[in-house]
Amino acid sequence: MFERVESVAPDSESEGGDPAASEPPSASEPVSAPASSESVIDGLREESQERPTKRRMPFSFTPLKMTLAVVALACAVLIVLSAAFCWNRWWRYDDAADFKGLWFVQGTSVPVAIDDASIKLSDDVSYSYAIDQGAKTIAFDFGNMKGSGRYYFSDDRRQLVVIDGGSYTALSTLTEDMGRAFATLQERVSGREPEIPSGEGVSVFVRQPSEVPSETDEAPDEPAEVREEGADVPSG
Repeated sequence: MFERVESVAPDSESEGGDPAASEPPSASEPVSAPASSESVIDGLREESQERPTKRRMPFSFTPLKMTLAVVALACAVLIVLSAAFCWNRWWRYDDAADFKGLWFVQGTSVPVAIDDASIKLSDDVSYSYAIDQGAKTIAFDFGNMKGSGRYYFSDDRRQLVVIDGGSYTALSTLTEDMGRAFATLQERVSGREPEIPSGEGVSVFVRQPSEVPSETDEAPDEPAEVREEGADVPSG
């Protein structure tokens, strides 16, 4: 009543092939790349070797870096000019020593003698003075009268300018000297002669007197021939 059924194992050989072919490849075995990809890589390498390589700069220029460089250069120039101005104004010379000596009023041969404490205009007229080398100001006394002002020298220290005024301070004289230094630089570049200061309350002294023509220079020349007294006059 019951039939015996026999299970038949599948024949691996009959289904075709080697049993090892159905097993997955081992991880240790290298997988060969396709031939087409290797040829592409070799071509890129050859192209990169033939192509000239651009030399990279150690730094790159950008608008921000250019702006910072210009600002830094301007600041450096300003610092150098400021240092030169300060050195020339305060530390290069000794104003007290340059003040002393024999001066002459600009445009005349009138002498003015200045010593450590007084300015002598003549044998009978002199007044005492004191200078502040830091602020470039001067204070003077003449009997019961007192006055003040400011002073400065020319670049060659052979001209002294004294300006009367009681409102001068260290800041105001510094501002004026900076403006005058810039104007002097412009005059030198353009080849112009510096202007001589003038005006009310301005006194200018120089080391050399001005040449004033004497009376002998203005006298007419004597005649070349002088007739002797009693000489015969030829008749016509």
